[in-house]
Amino acid sequence: MLVRKIGFTRIHLVLWLLAACLWSVSCDSGGGSGGANDTTVPDSAVADQVAADPGGPAADLAAADNVAQDAQTPPEDIIADVPAVPQPAKPKKYSGGTCPALVAGKNTLMMGGLKRSVELYLPPHPAPGAAVVFVWHGNGDTPKNIAQFFGADSITKENNLIMVSPYDCCSEGHTECCDMTTTWNFGKYSENDKDLAVFDDLLSCLDQQGDIDNTRVYTVGFSAGALWSTYLVLHRAEYIAATGIFSGGTGMVIEYSKPAYPLPALLAWGGPNDKYMNVVMFDTMMKEFSGKLQADGHFVIECNHGLGHNVPYGATTWLYKFLLVHTWKDGTSPFAQTGLGKEFPEYCVIPE
Repeated sequence: MLVRKIGFTRIHLVLWLLAACLWSVSCDSGGGSGGANDTTVPDSAVADQVAADPGGPAADLAAADNVAQDAQTPPEDIIADVPAVPQPAKPKKYSGGTCPALVAGKNTLMMGGLKRSVELYLPPHPAPGAAVVFVWHGNGDTPKNIAQFFGADSITKENNLIMVSPYDCCSEGHTECCDMTTTWNFGKYSENDKDLAVFDDLLSCLDQQGDIDNTRVYTVGFSAGALWSTYLVLHRAEYIAATGIFSGGTGMVIEYSKPAYPLPALLAWGGPNDKYMNVVMFDTMMKEFSGKLQADGHFVIECNHGLGHNVPYGATTWLYKFLLVHTWKDGTSPFAQTGLGKEFPEYCVIPE
């Protein structure tokens, strides 16, 4: 529209100038004085103007000419300097071919070449752009129990959020990936990628069917489930916006490796008495995990509640306060500027 308006003005301006010239000629022939106040535009001036720029505006339209120039596409070197908005990786292709229709409740689908199951908790009125929280159960626990413990009903009702709670291999009788020691396939005791396929395939199908917000994908777990969430942070950080890990960590069971992208982490554990069968020392592992994450530039909140191997009462309140404020970007956290509010217990700190 801007270009068209300027072109229209130029045509009428030239016609006006020609008319003015003809008028001035007729006035001269009628004995015009042609003195200092004479506004006559000589024919030669009009001819020179049109020859130089047949559609060009007169000098008093220079401002409009600048507007037209400013509206043009900026040079390529300027475009190259504009930083790209960070985006998470695109979910992997579903390994089972065509995703089945996912519904609230238990779903069974092919994942990693095996029939695997998952409990889905959906908001009452699902809308595009839903957040996704993966919740992983511990040894001897169930997907339903851990999901309810972490507020499946309330959190999905209060937010446009989908909770995903998968079944482990052993609970479904898959001997090819059942690991009674770790529940999930991770770390030194397993080279099986069947559980990674569960994460990848569920995220793929949710992305296809649910129109989820890929910048708000989170992972949460307790004990063996927290160790699995730890493993996902190390190996799937390109998809995860933030994590809440309750008694997991690195060392002894999982070797630390630098995550591909920085992400904020809430790490909670129960002090020196937080251990499993006097073999897995979560106090030591969580401290190691926290230190290495910080060294690699991750924002960390430490919540050492000192209550042994459990999740403290009321943890879901401050867990979701932490998770849902973060989106996948550069690993920064608003809590780094504001500090922790009243929703967090006194034992939660931002380490210096």
